[in-house]
Amino acid sequence: MKKFLLQLSLFLTIILAIISLLNIFHSRHNNEPPHYKLQYTETTNSQSKYNSIIIGTSMATHGIRPSQLDTSERRYYNLALNGTTPDFYLKWLNNLFNVSHPKVDYWIVSTDLFFLSGAGWRDFEQDSEFFPSKNFWEMLMNNTSLDKSLLVSNRLPLIKYRSRVLNSFENHQGAYEFIVDEYDRGYITLKRNDKVDFSKDVNYTIKITEDAKSKYTELIDSLLTLGGEIIIIIPPVFSFLPEQYIQAKIFLEVLSKEKNIPLYDFNDEIFDDKLQSTENFVDFIHLSGKGSKIFSSLLKQRINARTHNNVYTK
Repeated sequence: MKKFLLQLSLFLTIILAIISLLNIFHSRHNNEPPHYKLQYTETTNSQSKYNSIIIGTSMATHGIRPSQLDTSERRYYNLALNGTTPDFYLKWLNNLFNVSHPKVDYWIVSTDLFFLSGAGWRDFEQDSEFFPSKNFWEMLMNNTSLDKSLLVSNRLPLIKYRSRVLNSFENHQGAYEFIVDEYDRGYITLKRNDKVDFSKDVNYTIKITEDAKSKYTELIDSLLTLGGEIIIIIPPVFSFLPEQYIQAKIFLEVLSKEKNIPLYDFNDEIFDDKLQSTENFVDFIHLSGKGSKIFSSLLKQRINARTHNNVYTK
């Protein structure tokens, strides 16, 4: 019996060692964009030096350079993430950011049509791999509003990335390449590996429902409750505006006036000569490294103009 128990213990130890090694391997070789973990490190940084935060989708992640926006009073960090929605950020605020991060003085809410519609693919729970242990267990044990199965299945890299085993060994980059050397407090340059035909017609089907508007309004109200200033921006796209753009713009204009929040639309024709060039985009909705510098400069000019002139719309 004693010999059996020793053999069983040895067998279990070997299995656990293998699982641990595989878990470490998948945590380092999984094709997940390199900035995701860094975003969460800053999200839960209780000693943060940054009092101004950017949120939104990949159009903000790859479009807004925080260091270009800095002033003597404000230091920015870009906490936008690919595929996010207002619902994502409501959970993010309530379960991570507000729990750990110092007070924010200034919020930039980048609001493209995908973000406003809530059509993003990212669930807050799917990032549980990056949550501090204390926060993870608090959510798991006490939060009834989160999807516990997603929370648990995404905690361990071995389980989370189980469908990407071959890609892990191949270290496959996918359609986009992230230029890590240009990482700037949450911003990261996006480079397209294949060529995009900017001459073709583009048609995105985007539905902006009343429920989506309600969820977005809830997010804005939550940020207002925190006490910092807010601006809403519509980031630039190349050469096209879906038919839902007008509907979204009207909704945002009404909301911004109601809440007394500045709204800046960078698809306005006054920006065309500066932004509408194929050199400034990697595809129809994401800015290139060059485009992000131009856009960040224009955004800073708008923020400064508002600061000095109290301008609330474009």
